Amino acid sequence: MNTKNFVRFGLLLGTVLSANAFGQACNATGGTLSGPSSNNFDLCTFTDQLAQDCGNATNIGNANDAIFSFSLAAGNNTTITVTPAATYSAYVGIMSGASCNSTDTCGATENTSAANGAPVTTSTNGLAAGSYFLIVSNINDTTCGTFTLAVSGALPVELQNFSVN
Repeated sequence: MNTKNFVRFGLLLGTVLSANAFGQACNATGGTLSGPSSNNFDLCTFTDQLAQDCGNATNIGNANDAIFSFSLAAGNNTTITVTPAATYSAYVGIMSGASCNSTDTCGATENTSAANGAPVTTSTNGLAAGSYFLIVSNINDTTCGTFTLAVSGALPVELQNFSVN
């Protein structure tokens, strides 16, 4: 490879890597999680926001993504269980970060249902205090349907306003 082609290859590779490093932004369209709670959602009403998550390491494809935000206090241990309809296998991941982006890391918080309709659980055990995003999707294909999202344990309530009269 001559020097001119080597420089072109380096520039091309640098462009590809830097574009991928920025990742994909996402929004918490499912709202803010609180707990303990159990709520029903329809994955079909959400949109496909991410093709990858967890540091761009997990390919979650073109299925719809239900994304929820939540905050953790120090030492908080909350279990999150997603039970999908019998038509699909659910994927869950907890991404850390102040803003939702596919480059946010997940650590050991990713799990997938063993079969269609089987519940999938993840935990906040071991996570530091901070801001997080829960991703619920179908990692296998674009089939969607309803799911129940159950949060056991207390997720802290954030103070929005305070005044003394």
